[in-house]
Amino acid sequence: MKTLDRIWLKSILLILALTCFFIAGAQKKSQIKFEADNIEYDEKLGKKARRLLNNVVFEHKGVLMYCDSAYHYPEKNSLDAFSKVHIKQGDSLDLYCDFLTYDGEKELFTCHKNVVLDNKNIHLTSQHLIYDRTKNFGFYNTGGTILNREDQSVLTSLIGYYYTKLDEFYFKKEVVYTHPEFLIESDTLLYRSKMKKTIFLGPTYIHADSNLIYCENGFFNSLAGLSEYHKNAYIFSETRQIFGDSIFYNSNISYGRILGNARILDTAENISVSGQLAWIYEDRDSAVVTRETELQQYFETDTLFMHADTFRIFETKPDSSRYLLAFRHVRFYKSDLQGMCDSMVYSFADSAIKMFRDPVIWSAENQITGSYIQLNNSSGKIHSMDINKDAFVVS
Repeated sequence: MKTLDRIWLKSILLILALTCFFIAGAQKKSQIKFEADNIEYDEKLGKKARRLLNNVVFEHKGVLMYCDSAYHYPEKNSLDAFSKVHIKQGDSLDLYCDFLTYDGEKELFTCHKNVVLDNKNIHLTSQHLIYDRTKNFGFYNTGGTILNREDQSVLTSLIGYYYTKLDEFYFKKEVVYTHPEFLIESDTLLYRSKMKKTIFLGPTYIHADSNLIYCENGFFNSLAGLSEYHKNAYIFSETRQIFGDSIFYNSNISYGRILGNARILDTAENISVSGQLAWIYEDRDSAVVTRETELQQYFETDTLFMHADTFRIFETKPDSSRYLLAFRHVRFYKSDLQGMCDSMVYSFADSAIKMFRDPVIWSAENQITGSYIQLNNSSGKIHSMDINKDAFVVS
């Protein structure tokens, strides 16, 4: 039995020894390789430290690095590179700077002064950049600028992350994105280059043509022509202001939708229409608002308030006349006039109000009814009234 125990013990020790050998082999460091015109040892900098001069070239795990001079630390598997530093990874990524430190264990580049990163169509410049090879991303926190050669857009920010394999960017603080077709100012922004999708993650202003857009969350996809704006969102144009909890827009068909606290202010007509749901048809200059609706028309000394199940504002061709339609359970009032009916049409051209199905008007001490009533306005005041069929006045 004792002999058998010794055999088992030797077997276990042999297995442990082999296991340690294979683990050690698997964990063996991948050392930085180098060549240079002049190589000097300088142990003041560290054990086996070397100083390399002229035509210095390093290689580590498929990445080449060129510089004028460098210090190499074999014990730490790291280096410092000086002057005209150029890192080349494959055929697509080039990194330039004046001074660089490289940690071969973490595969981490820390670049200083006049940093330039070129990757495909992206040209990034900064004064300080950290590039992590294991995660394929670059990071700066002292300001940076990115030029996209594909669309000639330029983005600047104080903090930025660039994920080279995914072609994704994350920017924070004082973000300014200048595109030939628009300008974006944001607190936090995520850009997915392959999808052409810009995601807003903080207070954001978008300047496009004559429009100003604001939101605190949302996205814009230039490839699909789709955009969403959430949280305190609004869109201002020359003659219109749009508000809502969420605004959705498809630029391909000029169609928009507003969900929650929708409000459309027509500054040309001094009319505001609000509700919980709205549709906008930009190419037809048309809008529909429904659910908990209210309309306000502002005059110099008075305001008209109106409620209905649904409001629709539209433009007719070819004369470009604009109308407002109110459907079902219409009620309106102002200081000198109140009324109700089933449906109503308002003409912006002559301010005429046409009331249909059981219209009733109260003015001063008068109550007026009829099958159809038309009110003719001027500067917010009724100057005449047409009542066709079943006209009846009570004073």
